Amino acid sequence: MHQRKAYMHIHASRELRKKMKTKKRAVGAHKGDKVKVMRGMHKGKEAKVARIDYGKLMVYLEGITRHTARGREVPVGLQPSNLMLLALETTPERQEMYGTAATVPVPKPPAAKEKETPIEKTKAMAVQPPQQSPAPEKKETKREGKTQEAREKPKEKTRVKKNG
Repeated sequence: MHQRKAYMHIHASRELRKKMKTKKRAVGAHKGDKVKVMRGMHKGKEAKVARIDYGKLMVYLEGITRHTARGREVPVGLQPSNLMLLALETTPERQEMYGTAATVPVPKPPAAKEKETPIEKTKAMAVQPPQQSPAPEKKETKREGKTQEAREKPKEKTRVKKNG
């Protein structure tokens, strides 16, 4: 499996090759890299790498999906040979290998809010009364005077005796 990483290299764009410290034509794919689709249905789209599958030798990008026959939205797998690397994900190892100019700065997550203590949570819950959903009303229909609930119950099957 570790040998398959050699097949997962993506060609670097000319601008990226000029910025890189080491002159390489192709770089191994990494989650978070910015790439451009060069072939296929999604040609011209730019996106970040969301996932890499070394077993199938596929790269999955954020926002590039298709709908299945059942209506589910699934990511589209692309071969690394059909992609072009525009910017690298910032990691200490990659900055050392390729230089800081070639990497994209990762946005820092927003500052965390102050956490409530368990005591404050219980006080807040005690103040608010629990909400109950209203019971469904029984509707009387003209048909046989049965309620809707009675009509929804499954009927018992009766056996028919065959004369033999």
